[in-house]
Amino acid sequence: MNYITLDKTSAVPIYKQLKTSIQSAILSGKLKPLDFLPKEEEVCSLCNINRQVVRKAYAELIEEGLVARKKGGSPFVYRAMHLIVPLTSLPLIDEIDDYTVKFERRILVIEKIKGSESETFHFFDEMFRISMVFMHMHVPVYRQEIYLDAQQPRELQIHHFYTTNFKDLLEQDADMAIDKINNFAYQSELTKLDAGLLLLPVGSPAMNVESHVIDLNGKRIAVIESVYPGDYFHFTHEESYGE
Repeated sequence: MNYITLDKTSAVPIYKQLKTSIQSAILSGKLKPLDFLPKEEEVCSLCNINRQVVRKAYAELIEEGLVARKKGGSPFVYRAMHLIVPLTSLPLIDEIDDYTVKFERRILVIEKIKGSESETFHFFDEMFRISMVFMHMHVPVYRQEIYLDAQQPRELQIHHFYTTNFKDLLEQDADMAIDKINNFAYQSELTKLDAGLLLLPVGSPAMNVESHVIDLNGKRIAVIESVYPGDYFHFTHEESYGE
């Protein structure tokens, strides 16, 4: 904690001095992404300050997006947790597993719903919804929801959702040939739900991508909705797989 400097004779509130010290350490690289901040009691003991002072400093760092905290865990540096991915491959982003980042997948819910029950999307009269969060080193990176037409018979091994690219899962498990994927992206802000899942402030910039999966007969068989935090450009892209 040699990066913390406090002057108790200064008119600047102690919590602001503590926040500035940590902020400077993060921006200078002394504290790196995923480094844990010292525990509140350690700062209190070393600096002889009140615990509420430390909590206020940490809370403002979290609110500004430099620091994140998982429920029940210690706060850690969240700055620069950015992934650079090829835009043309956004719906297949998990393919970058092979050469850059290893993702863990946490399935949030699997359910069968009617289109009228969906708050946002009404792609099919009846559909399966699979909602999951992709994690890197236990830190949430982006959220994805898959909508499958429940009227089309298919066999999907649920445990494969943890390990298999969705395109491969449809083709291998369900024996369904994909002709193309049409992608539509737009800039948005994180909702309260997504902000909570991704450990970011509500209203942070994000990109939403709708990926419509089309079979060889030109029928839409699935839709993937992905939410990636960060600033991106609006784009539309079509990815073809058929001969």
